[in-house]
Amino acid sequence: MTYTVATFNMKRAFSERSKASFQNRTESIEEFFRSVSPDILGTQELTEKAIDVLEKKEHISDIYCRVGCPRTLNRKDEYTAIFYKKELFELIESDTFWLSRSPQKNGSRS
Repeated sequence: MTYTVATFNMKRAFSERSKASFQNRTESIEEFFRSVSPDILGTQELTEKAIDVLEKKEHISDIYCRVGCPRTLNRKDEYTAIFYKKELFELIESDTFWLSRSPQKNGSRS
């Protein structure tokens, strides 16, 4: 079986007044999900606010599940979330680790 795997840097959710605001980019991001239709999608710079917006999009919420946590204990920080198609994969276990000398310590850096 062949899977489509992609990565997408969502770029932080800037001020709502900015042309680069996440709200102004949601249609193109949703179009990416539709056209590429990745079986697994790794993201970078995804904020909790952006996750909320994406998961309210029918095409995304009906097809994908998400795992991942913020990079620090602050839920407002960036996520490196992974979206996967519900019909293809079943989450059996999930864990997060940091590339540091203390990989199990949330937000650790070294």
